Amino acid sequence: MSTTSVTGSGSSPGFLSGLAQAERYRYFAGRSGQRYIFTKMSVADLEDCRQAVVILLAKPDPQSGKRKSDCPIWLGEIDRHGKRHGPRLTKGRLARSDVFVHLLAENAGMRRSILNDLSFPEEDE
Repeated sequence: MSTTSVTGSGSSPGFLSGLAQAERYRYFAGRSGQRYIFTKMSVADLEDCRQAVVILLAKPDPQSGKRKSDCPIWLGEIDRHGKRHGPRLTKGRLARSDVFVHLLAENAGMRRSILNDLSFPEEDE
């Protein structure tokens, strides 16, 4: 899976606002080459999400602002009842993560298809 920011440029006059905008929306590309747009949300807002694909990334280093890796640390979904599905997720890990959600999957089948496309390489072996 690869990831790219939607906007932002280090040379633009609005560099800091560009970085903030770039962190809010990100594309994650699946093995098929299909790109899916995700929105960054707070952990509290995640509780209100339904029918979403969810990716967690480790938070950036507070001093440098850079992430160690753009490799997701968790990939799963929230069903129409608000229940999370995916690998075991502790509250501590959730609190130490940036949350990105994809809200455009219309049904459970589409969410499963996206999850399969975005699955971690380790799951393929």
